[in-house]
Amino acid sequence: MKVTFYSIMYLLVSNISIVACFLPILFVLWKRLREQKPFIIIGVYWMASGLINLPSILGIPESNSLQSTINLVYNNLIDGPLVLLFFLYSAQKSKKKVISYSLIFFIFFELIVILIKGFNTNASTIIIAVDIFTALTFSIAGIADYLSKLEHTSFENALVFINSALLFAYGVFIILYFFSFLGFATSKSETDEVFLIYYISMILSSILTCYGLWRFARQKPMFKDISFEHYSMK
Repeated sequence: MKVTFYSIMYLLVSNISIVACFLPILFVLWKRLREQKPFIIIGVYWMASGLINLPSILGIPESNSLQSTINLVYNNLIDGPLVLLFFLYSAQKSKKKVISYSLIFFIFFELIVILIKGFNTNASTIIIAVDIFTALTFSIAGIADYLSKLEHTSFENALVFINSALLFAYGVFIILYFFSFLGFATSKSETDEVFLIYYISMILSSILTCYGLWRFARQKPMFKDISFEHYSMK
């Protein structure tokens, strides 16, 4: 196999992106933010994204039966509910009911699609489309809610960066969805280019998430009287 600058850059960026996915959960543990459930969930979310892509560092092909099964489990069952759990625990009390219903609906939707289409990539293609729409909707709603206020807590200041990271990540994932899942890519090089953009978005999104967590950790001593429980009762 011919080694080119592009192939080296692709390998480097993909590996860095996978490592970057573990930074949010490590930051949560390092800064002792475990009392904030939304931060734990978003850390687990990014860690899961890293783990699902980890085999590529180890040289395990996607065609591997075990890797293929893991991808199906993650895409069909885990990704959507996990990000909805984050929105649920980070939402104000007035919004929790809508997100709770959305989570329940999404889980039933996953099961129905799998029963009809089977546990395969056809089911993943349908589920991921709804997953993207749901994540984009709630992340935009979270950012809009933040911008509608003049004063914010340290939790809200952190949350707007995490929502922005999710908005960016899922926004870029739309490109990957069209080219990879819907088969718009006409060649392997085109697919690789799309995946390179996807990996770069993972790096930037995980860094943006860490920045939000850092802002909360930095302001935490100044807001000892402001807890997530207090915020959720608004």
